[in-house]
Amino acid sequence: MDPVNPPQTDRPSTDEPTPLRPEPSVSQAASPPSPAPHTPPPGYWQMMPPPRRGRGCLFYCFLLFVLASLAGFALFVATPLMAFLAVGQETMHELAKGSDGGSGFQESYVPGSGPPDCSRKIALIGVKGVILSRSGRGFANAGRIVAEIDQARLDRAVVAVILDLDTPGGEVTASDEIHRAVQRCRKRKPVVSCMRSLAASGGYYVAAGSDWIVANRHTLTGSIGVLINSLNYAELMTRLGLKMETIKSGEMKDILSGSRPRTESEHQYMQELVQEAFHEFAAIVAAGREEYADVDAVLAADFADGRILTGRAAKEAGLVDQLGYLDDAVDKARELAGGGSAKLIRYRHRVPLSKLLLGLDAEQVTPTALVPAELRAMRAGCLFAIWPRALTGGTE
Repeated sequence: MDPVNPPQTDRPSTDEPTPLRPEPSVSQAASPPSPAPHTPPPGYWQMMPPPRRGRGCLFYCFLLFVLASLAGFALFVATPLMAFLAVGQETMHELAKGSDGGSGFQESYVPGSGPPDCSRKIALIGVKGVILSRSGRGFANAGRIVAEIDQARLDRAVVAVILDLDTPGGEVTASDEIHRAVQRCRKRKPVVSCMRSLAASGGYYVAAGSDWIVANRHTLTGSIGVLINSLNYAELMTRLGLKMETIKSGEMKDILSGSRPRTESEHQYMQELVQEAFHEFAAIVAAGREEYADVDAVLAADFADGRILTGRAAKEAGLVDQLGYLDDAVDKARELAGGGSAKLIRYRHRVPLSKLLLGLDAEQVTPTALVPAELRAMRAGCLFAIWPRALTGGTE
């Protein structure tokens, strides 16, 4: 075997030519040859596609903005259109009902008050809160109450009306409007008043017009009288160095101004106005109670000084017909209506769709809503038939 030219071994053939090796020197001839460096077989280099970019959050934000814009535009267009259609439908409905038909109320059955399918009904109308001509949280709106009484009066299926009273009174004018509606209703069907915890002053003004009065023995009623309030801050303005300048057409044009003291003639004049309203209140009591023949009889009674009375004391004074509860008032209403079964119903205010969509019927929540209703009700210069202690929440 030739050491210089070793035998050739089988090697895989490659496309590349084998590089030439230099001739070994004498010193290198004796050493074994170093192995050739490993050459990897030629491979196929595959080009990888570039990484695929995902859709960033900017695209989705833009898409969300477009969808929100479309939804807002649709709502902007659809709401007035639906309100317009609702108003038109309500108008056509009113024309179809006629001038004396229909109402703005829905009836709700009082569970357990009688057979639900009974055709005869007794309307239970609430007078809760301070009686006023305006609406508000904690107020008994005279307009709403009058409308409910008129609805019961015109409904032939209603055989009697019960006034559910829990009120300290309120404006003389508002109380008088309800009293007048009660008088109209009595010409067609009986009216029974049920006094709960409180039915004082203007509350009794309303109840005096009914056919029968039922009160709990612990009810606070009475307070028959009229008052007018006005805050005088003249002394405070003097201490602060302030002075109100008023140009008026007559001496009494600013009669209840709080920026100056009252004169004797002004005080006397306002007292006459209060006494005039009180005499009319006494006439209402005399007309509604058989125990008192005329106004003078009412003015001569102990309660004419405006004192509060319990239900028991009011019964003894002839201001109440019966001591009892709501069940007793219902039984009396059925009796006055000629007997027989009758279910109890309440009226609920029906909100038109147009107001519901446009939010016109929503109650406005203001900081003054935190003030008790009795204090918010008192307006300077307005005649009130109200129990004064209710204005302080029962505290001095």
